[in-house]
Amino acid sequence: MPANNVAVWDGSHWDTVGSGLSWCSGGLAWADAMAVYNGKLYVGGAFCHAGGIKANNIACWDGSKWDSLSSGINDSVYALAVYNGNLYAGGQFTRAGSQTVSNIAYWDGTTWNAVGSGTNAPVLALMQYKSALYAGGGFSTAGGVTAHFVASWNGTIWVAAGAGVTGTTGVEAFCVFNGMLYAGGLFNKSGSLTVNNIATWNGTVWDTVSIKGINSTVDAFAVLDSAVYAGGQFTRAGEVAASDIAVWGGKSLGVNNATSKISNVVVYPNPTSGNFTISVFGKSVTAYPLSVEIYNVLGQRVYFQSGIQQATFNIDLKHQCAGIYFFRLADESGSPVNQGKVIIQ
Repeated sequence: MPANNVAVWDGSHWDTVGSGLSWCSGGLAWADAMAVYNGKLYVGGAFCHAGGIKANNIACWDGSKWDSLSSGINDSVYALAVYNGNLYAGGQFTRAGSQTVSNIAYWDGTTWNAVGSGTNAPVLALMQYKSALYAGGGFSTAGGVTAHFVASWNGTIWVAAGAGVTGTTGVEAFCVFNGMLYAGGLFNKSGSLTVNNIATWNGTVWDTVSIKGINSTVDAFAVLDSAVYAGGQFTRAGEVAASDIAVWGGKSLGVNNATSKISNVVVYPNPTSGNFTISVFGKSVTAYPLSVEIYNVLGQRVYFQSGIQQATFNIDLKHQCAGIYFFRLADESGSPVNQGKVIIQ
């Protein structure tokens, strides 16, 4: 079925979305971002017609017809997100409706508005995390504040996300998983920390997603069944050969997010040859038997023990391959009480 740059799948077959999106002179057009806002589907990209009407780089579909958003945006839109009751658009542009803007703007349902003084380079990703809207891209300042590829907007001011990340292109995708913001793109550092194209932010610090990360660009994320799927242009994720898509899964993964009901857990030796000890301090474990689960980087459980009453216990994983593993301690009800990383050499 012919479909101009946008189509709908109802679970069993494809259908058109009106006459789709097209460029003014009949050349190439494309859609780069979608979001649902006030019951309508909003599409951003590079086009100047939607369903036969004039719509510059952004348009909305109400289920039966296309409509424009004022005079639109004067260049490419790469990201859309809803925040504080408004629709935010990020991309590479200098004008939204009648407003002079810098790579980001928001639509309040009637008019376009600037987002402070914007960013000094394109915005490629947008997502709400906690109480702020996060923007990722290739910029080094947001609202005049130094911000390395990532910054947050609280509705009033721009704030840098710690040290941000640095590298080649910048941040191209976000998702929220296990209480953390995942950032993907083409970058290799956060401050002095090597992160390799994928990293997590908990609102205070950046962290790695496995030691080796992903070996090239991450363009997209999705969360499904307690796992994060990453898509892009890569051949390896961590220690695993992966052709452009990989999954970082399991309820134990994303080890910074557990609410620590036990404040002090020590694992030694770590790194280990496979035989190591976990010791719990500062709270009696006899009040509730603990269980421990250990997962590999694919989210596969490789070890489980329940009914643990003692504060110190030994685990033998000598039969497992070298790599990064994650332990998860839970109380009798199964609620997590602490978790962390173990490296087997």
